[in-house]
Amino acid sequence: MVNSTTTSRNSKFLRVLAVAAALVIGATVWLMTHWDLRELRNQLAEKVASLDRGRSLRGPPLIGVGASAAPFVCVVAWDPLDDKSVAVVKAVIAKVDSQSDSRAVILPVPAVGGFDAATMAYLLDRDGALLPLLRNAVQVVDSQALRAQWQTNLGATKWHQLEVVAQDRDAVQSGLTSRRVAEGLALQAGDVLLNGVRIPVATAADRLKFDQAWQEQLTRYEGLLGYLKGNTTAAQEKAARTGSLQPFEIERYLHWIVRSERLKQI
Repeated sequence: MVNSTTTSRNSKFLRVLAVAAALVIGATVWLMTHWDLRELRNQLAEKVASLDRGRSLRGPPLIGVGASAAPFVCVVAWDPLDDKSVAVVKAVIAKVDSQSDSRAVILPVPAVGGFDAATMAYLLDRDGALLPLLRNAVQVVDSQALRAQWQTNLGATKWHQLEVVAQDRDAVQSGLTSRRVAEGLALQAGDVLLNGVRIPVATAADRLKFDQAWQEQLTRYEGLLGYLKGNTTAAQEKAARTGSLQPFEIERYLHWIVRSERLKQI
């Protein structure tokens, strides 16, 4: 009786094992015929690479004025010790203030040496204090006078706090990056790019000529936008590729300014 019961239990156990084995084999066959494991591995690898690209290609923190998504872009190289450059920046800010569909990217490019205005400008922008200084800029003769002017406007306590932060490596790198971007786009103090078209400082510093150049490029962009059926991304790229930049400058402009990405090989 005991042997019979044991035999029955063993038989049931074997049947369960057989069913489990059949399920495992069936699942394996289904996976092999319906799901390419190599494809899954490649998809996972691509996903990881995409996430890594998102981190590694994140663009430099550039100083911006206006809505970050505004499609009409003005890039200006700014030296606070150059009178024409100061005038151009003030004109650019006034334009952006009056037109909601435009934005400006300001690249500090002060002469090397003395007061590090580029790094401090980045910190002032991050603190929300740079734009008032730019709107009401008064021409100064040297970097020490500029430092004194900014300190007076900001207040001694806040200025000292920013000077401490300015020693941080990331802050210094931000100042260097703005100069590097300007150099990569072949921009000197006061030079302007209006959606990929160069406007020399002599034109930009003349308010009437600058207004005319702005309107011409805005009209060109609106024409491209209509041709591309309202696709602002495509219109921005087309504007850059049909502007006055060199081929290598176009790619830099699209990455750094339009897409806010880093272009690592440059």
